[in-house]
Amino acid sequence: VYHHDEYAWAVTVETADWSPGRGAVSHPSLGEALYVLVTRLVGGGWLRLVPFAFSVANVVLLHRLARHLHGETAARWAAVLFALSVYSVIASLQVDLDGAILQTFVLLAFLAATKLATTRGQRTGWRIVLLVACVLGFLTKLSFGLVIITILGDRLMASRARARALVPLLRPVAATALGVAALLVVLVFTTSFPIARPLDYSGEFLRERFLNVGVRDYGALAVG
Repeated sequence: VYHHDEYAWAVTVETADWSPGRGAVSHPSLGEALYVLVTRLVGGGWLRLVPFAFSVANVVLLHRLARHLHGETAARWAAVLFALSVYSVIASLQVDLDGAILQTFVLLAFLAATKLATTRGQRTGWRIVLLVACVLGFLTKLSFGLVIITILGDRLMASRARARALVPLLRPVAATALGVAALLVVLVFTTSFPIARPLDYSGEFLRERFLNVGVRDYGALAVG
């Protein structure tokens, strides 16, 4: 049984002609592709398998991140509390993008960035992990760009040598930005991937929610 937006997802992936250039939802197509794949393999009644699988990955990634920062005991407590929290239980079975899927790439990016900032020696592997997490995050929701800003801001505030703090992150971040830009250009002009729809949706959202709000409304909001 699906509720509200979940039902919309189920209907969308069940009836969508998901072919190159024909995305059915107003987001980048990784999440849609995952739900379509599950629908094709086991049927539309099993869409909750997708967030459940990502939720398991989230527990593992959170344990790894907490263990690296605070030790094994803290990592176990973090994993247990995270797994038992009401939000995690709901998100683990909710058919959407934000609850479990996007969270996986956020945790993976933070783990890779933390490893790059706190370890020495060969770090090529973690640069690749950060790059992959950023690309997959962007292909899930465009708002993943906030994660990049957060990581860079954290490194700037946490390190005295601010210039050096950015060095381990500049290459994967720059590669991600160039790769995503090149990907968008190719996909938009070749229409081989449904990327125009989320871009149009983002522009419409900004116009309707922000640009059409008057100065008086912003002033009232600030006073309130």
